[in-house]
Amino acid sequence: MHAAAGVTADRGVAAGRGVASGTVVKGPDGGVYAHGTVAGRGVVAGSRVFSPTYMHAQGLACNRWYNGRDFFTAGWCDHHPWAWCPYGYSAGAWAAAAWTAAAWTSVAPWIAFDAQPVYYDYGNNITYDNGYVYYGSQPVETQQAYYQTADQLANSAANSPATNDSKWLPLGVFGLMPSGQQYPEMVFQLAIDKQGTIRGNYYDQAADTNLPISGAVDKKNQRVAWHIGDNKNLVIETGLYNLTKDESPCLVHYGPTSTQQEVLVRMKQPEKSAVSP
Repeated sequence: MHAAAGVTADRGVAAGRGVASGTVVKGPDGGVYAHGTVAGRGVVAGSRVFSPTYMHAQGLACNRWYNGRDFFTAGWCDHHPWAWCPYGYSAGAWAAAAWTAAAWTSVAPWIAFDAQPVYYDYGNNITYDNGYVYYGSQPVETQQAYYQTADQLANSAANSPATNDSKWLPLGVFGLMPSGQQYPEMVFQLAIDKQGTIRGNYYDQAADTNLPISGAVDKKNQRVAWHIGDNKNLVIETGLYNLTKDESPCLVHYGPTSTQQEVLVRMKQPEKSAVSP
């Protein structure tokens, strides 16, 4: 897959353990853990806690890059007739609807979810250390096991295929911004049905091709994971609440032992596609 090209083999976990500090909050798995950065510990090699200022700067860079392009517009849909589109929508209608920025107040009732939102703050309340994944200060599972649960979650969508009467809530159009980069590594649009299934499109601009996205949300811990096309090794994950933010951290798993932390950016709708033709 084009987006994964150039991935280096040295992407791995950070070494060294410290002591968690800060206030106590509920973690992504529902347990109560110490909240705050763990000294000497990160998500992956070279990663860090992403500050709001840094993520906003990456968001601005991503949207500047998109300016003048026409991904996921009505015209784009006309040239990519095999792109995923919910049943009952014309290409032009979905091109306009898909840019809708979903808020938590819309997403939670949509999937009949009544818990408080959980922010997946990778590098802060979720960290990697010496082959283990921690929620707060508690080791939960190995890096390989954490990848496998993300992979299983992404694959679970295949076991509950959408029907023609499925209703879909657009989540928006997103770019994945690697650390320090001024343009996104991947761009895609996402939608969710009432069962928590994730669908959408990934666009490879170099090849001018699109691939379908398939994934799901785990309602127990609000974790979201998805695959792109037939590449079952690549898994992208974040929290459901993160998908309602303009910028938030996410993880890109290139396999059981290779994970990269990136910034997930909500891309702004171009004016020319604001109204469906």
